[in-house]
Amino acid sequence: MVHPGPNRRTKNFLQETRRLSIPVDLCHTDKESKRITALDGLRGLAILLVTLYRFAKEAFPETESGRLLTSFIKCGTTGVDLFFVLSGFLVTSVLLDAKSQPHYFSRFYFRRTLRIFPVYFSSLALFLYLLPFFLGSGLLFPQASRNQLYLWTYTSNLKCCVEGSWCFGYLDHFWSLAIEEQFYIVWPIFVYLMTTRTLFRFSLVAIAMCLIARTLYCMTFENQVAAELFTLFRCDGLLMGACIAVLRRDGYELSTTNKKASVAIGLGVLTLGIFGMLGLPTFKLQTTLVAIIWTWFLVKVLSSGRKSYLTRFLESLPMRSLGKHSYSMYVIQSPLIPLVAITGIWPVIQKGFLGGACYVLSMSLITYGFSILIWYGIEIWFLRLRK
Repeated sequence: MVHPGPNRRTKNFLQETRRLSIPVDLCHTDKESKRITALDGLRGLAILLVTLYRFAKEAFPETESGRLLTSFIKCGTTGVDLFFVLSGFLVTSVLLDAKSQPHYFSRFYFRRTLRIFPVYFSSLALFLYLLPFFLGSGLLFPQASRNQLYLWTYTSNLKCCVEGSWCFGYLDHFWSLAIEEQFYIVWPIFVYLMTTRTLFRFSLVAIAMCLIARTLYCMTFENQVAAELFTLFRCDGLLMGACIAVLRRDGYELSTTNKKASVAIGLGVLTLGIFGMLGLPTFKLQTTLVAIIWTWFLVKVLSSGRKSYLTRFLESLPMRSLGKHSYSMYVIQSPLIPLVAITGIWPVIQKGFLGGACYVLSMSLITYGFSILIWYGIEIWFLRLRK
């Protein structure tokens, strides 16, 4: 028996199915949630860099090789810049998709609140009140306790800028969360009021103004903390991520963007190299250069095929798991240092390179373990309310 070929309706259905599957494959998304799965791994890469830096910066001996290794590990601080670029891209993408839906502002702020506030405020209550009470000591986080108003209001970065110094001890790392929260408050207004073309041009102008303002500030004042933590000086990475979201939304060829970014990276490296040879200060130009590099990397991820090594690495289970728990890992990793130190165990084994490596590995695993507990104890319950 000869089976009849597909009729016209079936052919049209198959063609439409193939057409709709193209962007899913190119963007390597989860077909059920339309989530770009490789970006979970990219977030995992960011927290991996930050975690290694956090625990390794004081883990190795003060020898020449130890200082060299520590200098290399300090590159992990750029993981924060990757978080900024990725946050700008994801938040802007969400906002652009939501412009045509009702309750644009309330929906966004409600979902952001459920995502960020529970873990953050729970951690503040734990570190500033519960642990000192049960441990019988108020000296665990003394600087943070004295200045806690700024932590509760997401303005810790502004306090450090005014003082010209780090004011929160082992809770200093919350400066980056403060910048992101301040960005989330105002950015939905710009996205709502502007067309995508206007928003893209505005973002480019704002990036240039950020670079110019930070450079002029560094040339005029000696407050390097403000140059590093003031919101208007550090929003360039967030804005670069926003630019990529707009370009992707409008169907722009991202490979062209990568070529332009490569040229910008080359010029930036050349400029910093010349400054270094002449012994001139860099005026924090490397901040924008790092943001450009991570923007280039984000575009590379978005443009990579499903079978590329980069995509497969970022979509691997370990990287996606790190990305899933990256927020809680970032929140708790720095406070864990004094909490583990009071056990008195680490000074005994933290000797030489082997001891330093054991310390970094152990602290990373402890952080990851606690992040899983936080996920099932706090995060998952509030994330369900977002739906």
